[in-house]
This record gives sequence, C-alpha cells and structure tokens, in this order.
Amino acid sequence: MSFLISNCGSNENGKATGGKAGDQTGGEWRIREWYNRPWDCVLRHPNANVRNLIASMAKAAAENDNIGYGQDTRYTFWEQLQAKGYDPAKINKACDADCSSGVAAIVKAVGYRLNISKLKYVSIYLFTGNLKAGLSAAGFEVLTGSKYVKGTEYLLPGDILLNEVHHTCIALGKGSKAVSSSDANAGKIGTCTVELKTFLVGAQDNQIRAIQRLLNAMGYTDQQKKALEVDGELGEKTAYAITQFQKKQGMQNINYGTVAGLTWKLLLNSL
Repeated sequence: MSFLISNCGSNENGKATGGKAGDQTGGEWRIREWYNRPWDCVLRHPNANVRNLIASMAKAAAENDNIGYGQDTRYTFWEQLQAKGYDPAKINKACDADCSSGVAAIVKAVGYRLNISKLKYVSIYLFTGNLKAGLSAAGFEVLTGSKYVKGTEYLLPGDILLNEVHHTCIALGKGSKAVSSSDANAGKIGTCTVELKTFLVGAQDNQIRAIQRLLNAMGYTDQQKKALEVDGELGEKTAYAITQFQKKQGMQNINYGTVAGLTWKLLLNSL
C-alpha cells in the first residue's frame, strides 16, 4: 500500500510564481505518494490530537481546488483560512500557498481550533530555512534518524517532512512500525504509576491545563517545589505533582479502571 502525503509543490505552469490563484490543474496542492526529497528531518507534535488535525486539514487543503500554489501570493491561503473559521474545506475563494506557508498556516490554524497558545503564535512567514526552529519553539520534536527521513515505516499522520533548503510537506499515513501516541507519551511520564500513565496519555491539552491549575491552587509543585507552568504539556513536572496528589489521597495503589475517574473526581472537587 502506498504512503500518502499532502504536497504543495508548483503552480499550473510548473513554476513558483506567475500562475493564477487556485488550483488550475488539481496538482498544485495535491495528495501524492511519499518520495525521498531527500528529507533532513521530521517535525512531530507530541499531542496526537494536534497531529491528527494537521493531517486532516492538510488533506482537506489538497482536495480543495480553490487552494493552489504561488510564492508571490503565498499568504492568501492564510487569509481565506481565517475567514472560513480555520477550515480549509470551506474555502470557496481562489487563493494560494507555497509549501512552507501552507504548513505554517495549517499549524497556526490548529492552534486556534484546539486553543493551544504556542501554535497560535506560529508565524505564517516561516520558510523552509527557519521552519524547524519555528515549530521546535512551538513544541514540535525534531526527528533526524534515518528511519524517519529515508522511509515511511516510522511516520505518523501529521508529521511534517522537511528539506531545509527546498521543500516541506505533511504525512497523511501511518507507517507499519510507527510508535503509537500512547507509547510515545508514556515514555515522558517518568514518575507516574503505570495506571496513571494509561489514563493521562489520552488527555487533551485543555484537560492537562485544568489539572495544572488545580494542582497549583492546592499547593502541589514540581520536584523543585515550584508551581507548575500551565502549558497543557504532560511532562515529568506535572506527572510528579499528580503523583503527590494521588499519594496524599491514598490512591497510589488503586487498580486501573477506577484510577481515572477517581483522579478527576478528587481533583475537580478539591477546591
């Protein structure tokens, strides 16, 4: 089975500039098979909800022939995306992106749709030369191993493939050996019980923020006795504070099946 990507590559004349707005051929921004550009790295957001929405929006943009390619008109896609509630499927006015502005606009739009501040702040003016720095600052992991850049087996939907000189695109498929989101996140929760890991890896950013605010209000801190940053990130500091909360409530040995519901109930009723 072929591995598909969303690829915004050239205008109807096979060039970077000078074409008409919109996709005149159906191939300016299209879904195509993965190819070896070659790629320098893969940019991966740790949150599966973010990745899945990136992939969904990239697919919708490729399927909408009102969205084409044009470096000289590359920001009109973002303008139309804003106007249509950040949904590329609803764009009905001819507009253009290029590879990097299209990726940046989709990531930024995901920030608005999921209310994630770091993604909202992503610049639509990013280009291939600074896309890695811009998305890394927004929370994306930078994967440079050959298993990520030379094939598709370890790719996840929503991964962003980058050649820093020439091109970028978005993966739509899942590789046969790709690590699941729960496995990837569980490795970051160093101090949590196995049961709590199972519960928390599926939590959304807004849920994690709610927990972080409640823990701060109740005086639970990280390992350095500092208040948690309310960032929606499920790292070791937040995991440590939750584990301390569980211990105080006598929950550390509760079997999975009740731990999730009890954790939420106790957290939400503790103020």
